[in-house]
Amino acid sequence: MKKNVTILGLIFYLLFLSPFSQAQKYSVDGFVINTQTGEKVADVNILDKNTGIGTISDGDGNFKLLLNSGEINLLFTEGEFKSVSREFTLRADTIIDVQLELIKLPKKARELAVLDSAIDVVAKNNRLFKKRK
Repeated sequence: MKKNVTILGLIFYLLFLSPFSQAQKYSVDGFVINTQTGEKVADVNILDKNTGIGTISDGDGNFKLLLNSGEINLLFTEGEFKSVSREFTLRADTIIDVQLELIKLPKKARELAVLDSAIDVVAKNNRLFKKRK
């Protein structure tokens, strides 16, 4: 008899209580804008630093993340822009718009696209130095 009660209790928990004990998931949608031009920015890395879940903005600067409710700390990064962090408590589906500011890099640093595997480029005091491995 006790075995039947235990099995019925387990079935009741799995069917009715288990779904409510899991964290609720909500979507965080938005877009990223260049503050200087007003244009949307593509290929921005978006990462929730608390969970490690992330995405990249699409060609139109739009992004969407599905995250558990709770404390969120989104980090927005892209090579030519200053990183931006947004912290908030997620309790419902949320839309956020993020504005990124361009970083003024030296022309040589902007032109540098591919590094030879034997050379490290180190930026120091606004100068570029080449260091052999």
